[in-house]
Amino acid sequence: MAVWALDDWCLSQAGLQPQDGAQAMLAYQKTALERQARYAAAHSLFYRRLYENVDWGDYRSWPLIDQGDLRRQERRLVCLPQGEIQRIVSQYTSGSSGSAKRIYFSREDLAASEEFFVQGLRPWVSPGQALWICLSGAGPDGLGQTLAQAGRRLAAAPYILGEKTAPQQAAALAAYAPPQTLIGVPRPTLALAQTLPELRPQTVILSADDVAEDLRRQLSLLWRCRVLAHWGMTETGWGGGVECAPGSGYHLRHGDLFFEIIHPHSGEILPPGEEGELVISTLNRRAMPLLRYRTGDISRLLPGPCPHCGGVLPRLGTVWGHRLPHCIP
Repeated sequence: MAVWALDDWCLSQAGLQPQDGAQAMLAYQKTALERQARYAAAHSLFYRRLYENVDWGDYRSWPLIDQGDLRRQERRLVCLPQGEIQRIVSQYTSGSSGSAKRIYFSREDLAASEEFFVQGLRPWVSPGQALWICLSGAGPDGLGQTLAQAGRRLAAAPYILGEKTAPQQAAALAAYAPPQTLIGVPRPTLALAQTLPELRPQTVILSADDVAEDLRRQLSLLWRCRVLAHWGMTETGWGGGVECAPGSGYHLRHGDLFFEIIHPHSGEILPPGEEGELVISTLNRRAMPLLRYRTGDISRLLPGPCPHCGGVLPRLGTVWGHRLPHCIP
């Protein structure tokens, strides 16, 4: 099965057909965005005040929010009572001694992320084949367990090994469950390939960090495998976008997320193809909606059909994590 089915799935979430295309998807997203914003204003003290005088028909005029708002206004951003919160994920900024940002999820929010992983993994896993998950989050509702549950739904055999997989552990597991697909963090995955070149998964999906082209090339040579990249963050419910082929751009989770690129200094919305700061909005989040949230990441939206798979929805280009290229004044 080809990965461009991800675009078809996003369109189906919106009640659309594959032939309806990108403009129909955008119209759905704008309607869903306003619905999410009205929900947030009705249930969150933070958004109630922030959106007191907004023009509901023009999302471009809505205020931007950022990580500072998550830290300072944590409980005021939440739209559900504590009893309906399924999971809270705390994250500390690297090198910071400040308070953590905490993201709240309902059961429905987590189920939506699992469904995205099912669709994203579908082309790369086969019934009965081993899916190695070399990531953290092995506890209930963690990232590793969410991916594992997605693998089980595809009748694969998932194994959670952790972010820094010991070569001895990997070799022992490979003796009876060699990986068809391996999901891991770029540098630890390359280290594993250098230690165990005989492991030879068919597909490697790299996540949780920048994927340098040199690292991708080394990995594909060592294991003679297909190397794809995934982009996501805790704020997106981990899942965000996945490549259909190396360097194709990220096919995005358009049914659940709305993406903008803004000038990092002026806040002006930039057209497709121009590089700037990535801003995300959730469309269906129950516990903690994030609306026009500045990620700090730099990227661009790629217009037009994907040259590898023909997918018609906008894709995300290379993501530069929390650093501004010199080309953006």
